[in-house]
Amino acid sequence: MTTQDNSFTGQTLLTKAEAASRAEVGQRTINNWMARGILPYVKLGSRAVRFLPQDVEKFILDRRIG
Repeated sequence: MTTQDNSFTGQTLLTKAEAASRAEVGQRTINNWMARGILPYVKLGSRAVRFLPQDVEKFILDRRIG
């Protein structure tokens, strides 16, 4: 799996596997979060999705307790 540089945003986009790895969860959990609308993602095609690294990091930090 490789990250993609998106010239529109100038940022590297993460694949679902990479987002799952960063959050230390499985891809099914990422699918669940996407379906619930709590993890933002970029839809590039009918099945292709990518994630902005800062969205994944913010998602994790927003759930920190204490």
